[in-house]
Amino acid sequence: MYDQLDGLTELFRAEMNLSTWVAAVRSQYDRLRWPAPPSGRTDHEVSGEEVWSVITRAIADGLMFVLAMNQVADAARAVRFYTPGHVVESVDEAIASFEGACPDRQHLRNAVAHYSDYLRGTGHSQRGASPMAEYGIVDNLSSFYFFTDEHSLPLEMEFREAVEAAENLGRAIQNVLRAARKGNRADTGES
Repeated sequence: MYDQLDGLTELFRAEMNLSTWVAAVRSQYDRLRWPAPPSGRTDHEVSGEEVWSVITRAIADGLMFVLAMNQVADAARAVRFYTPGHVVESVDEAIASFEGACPDRQHLRNAVAHYSDYLRGTGHSQRGASPMAEYGIVDNLSSFYFFTDEHSLPLEMEFREAVEAAENLGRAIQNVLRAARKGNRADTGES
């Protein structure tokens, strides 16, 4: 039997997956913060086509941000699955802190992934007889919202807070596992 705290184990691969998804969240956030004009030029009149391109790109980046945030949560649960029992509680605390910072994350993911169902009026728990679904990016590119007749208030994810929560989760799990590895080496007399 090998120790999950050693390198190149399932735990290591789960950690790499978590780090990758945290990086994806950061990348999407950076794209949302700096939407460039499609032509790359700023010294000319912007056409309606260019405006449409910028708007659809920002919305697409918002959608991908929501999906990447969901993958961060999933990746953290995979790390937890392989985490040695003596540090699981600390990993659970990090995951709970992340979930508390992004309370609409799972509902937003479901709404984004099943948007076509909501448009047809067949979304999970959809109440109204007529389809109601709307999503978009708040004017200043600070958050993503989704409204359906299933929820009384719009679901929302503020980008800056969400990226901080994802990065904090990644750091917290790294710190817990680093300390566990250090303790493991001390217990076995390794340096």
